[in-house]
Amino acid sequence: MKARKRLYEVGEVEVDGVKLPVLILKKSETVEVNVKKKDSADALSTALMKDLIELEEKGVEGVYVEYVATSGKLEIRVGGGRGLKGELSKWPTKLKRVAVMRESPKEVDLNSLKWHEVSGEVYVYEGKPKGQFKALLLDTEDGAYLILSDEALEEEVKEWEFEDEGAEEGEED
Repeated sequence: MKARKRLYEVGEVEVDGVKLPVLILKKSETVEVNVKKKDSADALSTALMKDLIELEEKGVEGVYVEYVATSGKLEIRVGGGRGLKGELSKWPTKLKRVAVMRESPKEVDLNSLKWHEVSGEVYVYEGKPKGQFKALLLDTEDGAYLILSDEALEEEVKEWEFEDEGAEEGEED
């Protein structure tokens, strides 16, 4: 089975004072993975683990390796690395532009956002943004992702708890 193997280096992009963890594509190649059709996910996982062990033995850190194979209409993705934690998107996806929000996304006019274009082979997947922001809007080749700061997330949770308490009080009547 043929698979696309991508090697990324962990990096960061600074946008409007916010440091966003990213993956920078360093190498992309088509490789042959020895596999029986029904075991394709296991074979890709085995190939990935071999790569990660080899990188670890070489002392390489701050990398992410991804295998993507297609079988009919099914796409199989496996990936892993040494570096970041905390998911920003469902898999590595090319980052096109970023908008930084300093106030709650509920209060922002989306038409007035200041977008910052990202050039090069920069992908977003995992990590924790650092800096002063309420939310980030990431425009990627696979759609948009809204990332809330810890502070904004806490405010949302408090608001939900307050709404739940109000609903419970109303149910007692």
